[in-house]
Amino acid sequence: MGRWQRVFFRIGAWACIVTSLIHLAGQLAGAPGPKNPTEETLFKLLTTYQRDVGAGFRRTTSDFLNGLSLCFSVFVAWVGVLSILAARRHGDDARFMTTISRICAVFSAAALVISVVYFFLPPTVCLAVVFLGFAGAALLPAEEASA
Repeated sequence: MGRWQRVFFRIGAWACIVTSLIHLAGQLAGAPGPKNPTEETLFKLLTTYQRDVGAGFRRTTSDFLNGLSLCFSVFVAWVGVLSILAARRHGDDARFMTTISRICAVFSAAALVISVVYFFLPPTVCLAVVFLGFAGAALLPAEEASA
């Protein structure tokens, strides 16, 4: 794997970790309060109306959203950490790292498309940086080994 491929790969990996931390900070900061009576009613339903989800568990829609949001942070951090470890352990194996770069580029592209359709600007920008890092590593030509 060439120098610039490594740089782009590391950008993608570290962008995953930073994205995860930013998302987690937003999650822990909590949602802004309702701005009008309609939002107040919706917020009350979101946080108090419980559904039976089986096996004796009852959850609110807010519980589902919080759980999915925390899973997003965990999984994005996981990809970042695994990528950093792969680069450290197998950074000299160009074929392996190119394969990992391509896999990360494809899945980060899918996450970016989902973000464009369903999210708002900050996570979309973060996921675009992740995608550009991994795509750069996957698409840049490998440097020739000097003998």
